[in-house]
Amino acid sequence: MKVTLQFPALLALLFVLSGCNGPRPPQASQGTLDLRKWDFRQQSSVPLSGEWTLHWGKLLTRPPSASKASPSIWKLPGTWKGYKPFKQQTSDGTGAVTFQLILFLPSKRPSLSLYLRNSHSAHRLWILDSSGKPVLPPVDSGKVGLSRQNYVPSSVQHTVVLPSKSNTLTLLWQVSNFHHAEGGPKVAPLLGESQRLSFSLEWERLFGFFLLGLMVVLAYLHFLLFAFRREERETLWFGISCVFIGIRTSLTYGFLYDWVNASGATWDLLMRLEYITTYGVLAFPMVLRWVFKEHLSPTPPRLLLGVAVVFSLFACVAPTPWYTFSMRLFHPILVVVIGFYTARLGWLFVKSRDVIVLYALLGFVVGGLSMIFDILVARNVIHASYIAPYGFLGFILFQVLVIAALNQRARRDIERFAQQLEKQSLELEQKNAELEIFNRSAVRFVPDDLLELLGKRNIIEVGLGDHTRTEMAVMFLDIRGFTTISETMTPKENFEFVNHVMWHLSPVVRKYHGFIIKYLGDGMMAVFPKQADDALNASIEMLEAVDTINKEERGEEVPLRVGIGINYGPMLLGMVGESHRMQGDVLSDAVNLAARVEGMTKMYDATILLTAITFENLKHPENYHIRELDRVKPKGKNVPVTVYEVFDNDPEQKRELKLATKIHLEEAIRLYREEKLVEALSALEEGLVLSPEDPALLLYQERCLQAQQAQQSGLNWDSVAVLQSK
Repeated sequence: MKVTLQFPALLALLFVLSGCNGPRPPQASQGTLDLRKWDFRQQSSVPLSGEWTLHWGKLLTRPPSASKASPSIWKLPGTWKGYKPFKQQTSDGTGAVTFQLILFLPSKRPSLSLYLRNSHSAHRLWILDSSGKPVLPPVDSGKVGLSRQNYVPSSVQHTVVLPSKSNTLTLLWQVSNFHHAEGGPKVAPLLGESQRLSFSLEWERLFGFFLLGLMVVLAYLHFLLFAFRREERETLWFGISCVFIGIRTSLTYGFLYDWVNASGATWDLLMRLEYITTYGVLAFPMVLRWVFKEHLSPTPPRLLLGVAVVFSLFACVAPTPWYTFSMRLFHPILVVVIGFYTARLGWLFVKSRDVIVLYALLGFVVGGLSMIFDILVARNVIHASYIAPYGFLGFILFQVLVIAALNQRARRDIERFAQQLEKQSLELEQKNAELEIFNRSAVRFVPDDLLELLGKRNIIEVGLGDHTRTEMAVMFLDIRGFTTISETMTPKENFEFVNHVMWHLSPVVRKYHGFIIKYLGDGMMAVFPKQADDALNASIEMLEAVDTINKEERGEEVPLRVGIGINYGPMLLGMVGESHRMQGDVLSDAVNLAARVEGMTKMYDATILLTAITFENLKHPENYHIRELDRVKPKGKNVPVTVYEVFDNDPEQKRELKLATKIHLEEAIRLYREEKLVEALSALEEGLVLSPEDPALLLYQERCLQAQQAQQSGLNWDSVAVLQSK
């Protein structure tokens, strides 16, 4: 806090010290000003304020004689609105006046100059010696006149070097006003040592240029900031306020009046602009509204902005006396606004102890007090020089501190946010890594292919009851004789054995676009969504993997054998279970039939069996060794099912024998179903000659003999085998 308050404290100290200008100069009294004891070399310039002699309704070029004079005393600076000339009505602010002042100057003095500031009317200054003769040509601003017709207002400032010989001078200052609501000099002429006065005026002018340039730079900078960050409305309104203050500064210091040599209509336009920019100060509360939007209500700034717009529109269209008089209404509003926001910011600082609020408060105090001081000067309550430009500078510098502090705080917030974001990013990376591990783990329980078929992106989206209906091939695989094999193993060895076998067989399923629905102890259940050929190709390759295990690992032990059943048909694929435990599964009659077909492999001593519908859905059945085996009714089924044997994995000699006897077997099956048992037995005998140990030929031979016995006994028999077990 101490560091951040160093600059505001130094700035406040400079404003206090700026008021310490040494002894106060004397003032005019009863139309004379005695400066014979004033040391112009060591002391400041003297404003010719005080009591001047006033000659109403006259434009004098010579001091009137005592017999003809009917002067009054008027205190300058000050307007004559409300002045009541002798036997006349009260003045409405218009008219023509000659102000007279007798100056007594030191006999030994440096070169002196007289400075006349720009005014909102027309004036002419005559400088006369003690004999009443002009010592210099008259100094004009505009054209003085006794009526509106021969009067031209202007705002031009002049510096006049006084003659060094005359110690007593008479100033006749002719002033005309038929436009402004308040006629009369608002600033007294300034008398001082020429070099010091010139330096002072040049310094004042440079300060004005500095203030104007500062406003231009700040306005451009904040408009640029707003262009890049539209949500920060305070930068927009601060830029607008800087534009108003900049235009007001160029008018206050006479830059615009001098540049365009304002007079007549141009003077009126610049006057209106001067008043409009004065009303524009009411736009600044919009800056506070956005800076402290969480603490200050937006309603007062909007109302004040509306007031400023109304006053500005009035200044654009109303006659000059009307809109110039409106300043008497505007000043009380401005004082109330300054008091309101000073109190509001003070209370906010007491509550928050926020240094940004303190900067805004100090700015309002400095700027507000300077404006109130100038209002009192303009109303002739205080006779002094205007200090609003210095107050504006302090006000703006404090508000720049506000914006800078906000930006610094925003940068700190951004840095903290960036650190938090970096931390969250690291945490997110860690979570992503954990999620990736989880996904990899989840895939082992719920395959990606299953999620894809369910239309889910990840396992998190899966819910109980999610399902889809599709046609695909389902395969059941079972290890034959596992009970016998497991009896020679410990429980651990049993698990290791099963897992080792599945480790060889499972990748084959994925290779052919299938995925495993579940493991069944010493077997598995898998589906193949794309085509039936994938299920058959995978089955053939898994049997090759089993042969490899037997050759490379089993040695003299009981060889590993498996049976595979395949079926194709419509199925429901989805999630079954309950809310705390669920898994993917396939439900349909086609699945049950595949399980039954896998069980038939034991009966036919086959390795791969598939149903007729599976055979019909093979795209390339010619690529496989397939023969029809039987037509059976599995347990629980009423419709007979034709099953086929795939013997691609049989040993070469055995495979050749099955190919050689295929025609005999198929012929025997046809004859058997036609109840031509003798012919069927004859075909079977021909086949058994070639392959005496073929299980299918022997099975049908036995069935034909049993059928003959049934016929001889008069019993009914059916060519379709009915299975009593699964």
